[in-house]
Amino acid sequence: MNKLTVGYSALADRVAGIKPPSGPFDLLLVVQSAKATNWKEKLPNALKNSAVTDELKSLGVAKSRNRVIELASTDYLVFADDDIEFVVSGLNEVIDYLDANPDVALVLAQATDPTGKLRKP
Repeated sequence: MNKLTVGYSALADRVAGIKPPSGPFDLLLVVQSAKATNWKEKLPNALKNSAVTDELKSLGVAKSRNRVIELASTDYLVFADDDIEFVVSGLNEVIDYLDANPDVALVLAQATDPTGKLRKP
């Protein structure tokens, strides 16, 4: 069983751009406002072949992330936006840290843009 779920919350028209990490991770996609769209046809193969998918008829990141929490079955969960690309070694480092520190419940990380600049200070 995998230890980490990468949980995406995305709008239906943005699922084609998701680039999930390769590795021993569960992939989960909750699509917001999926009514009357053909979003499943636009999924990248990495998600078509291995992700659990779900639809919400509403909009809202809080609702969709709550649904990700409900559906995740691994020890750990990382929330992902549709425009995030993960460094697999970084995900593995977080898993190792959490395994070694069972009293820790939350790890915060920084993200960079393609030039290496922090997305948020």
